[in-house]
Amino acid sequence: MIAAKQLRNKSISEYVLYIWQIEDIIRAFGLDIEKIDQNIISRYADDVDKKAIREWYDNMISGMVNEQKQSFGHLQFIMNVVDDMNDLHMKLLQTPEQISYNALFFQILPVLQEFRAKNKSGAEVNDVDLALTALYGTTMLKISGKEVSKETMDAIQQLAKWLNLLSQKYKDWEEDKLKFED
Repeated sequence: MIAAKQLRNKSISEYVLYIWQIEDIIRAFGLDIEKIDQNIISRYADDVDKKAIREWYDNMISGMVNEQKQSFGHLQFIMNVVDDMNDLHMKLLQTPEQISYNALFFQILPVLQEFRAKNKSGAEVNDVDLALTALYGTTMLKISGKEVSKETMDAIQQLAKWLNLLSQKYKDWEEDKLKFED
């Protein structure tokens, strides 16, 4: 909860990836708040923090149960953030003043197309969702000890650079520092 708030303010992309990780952690503990309490929450020193963090995890678990995301998938609130990011991305692409953003996106477009071709889900996903999924999947491969090729890591670094810029634009947009013509 504390980390989520900090990431939400720092980088929307990192926030999304963090929430996806939390969803997987909750699944790994079988959606059992007591196990999460013993293994994660109990490590916090402050009882006030522990109470708030337990409530946050409990709300995440409730959301996952209500939305039937116990086994896979992402909560609707976080997918709404991904959709908002993609909406902003599309606006930026249509804004002539966003030359550096557009240049960077078109530079990474072949990487996105390659990941889209490898997407086995069959579902049509937007650019932002695809890039975030590629980053998350690669991170999970590395955590599980699987080898990731240099080419894939280079591609992931390019996607991360683009998502970083998009996150900066998103923050500017939220702070009303980025305006668009209607």
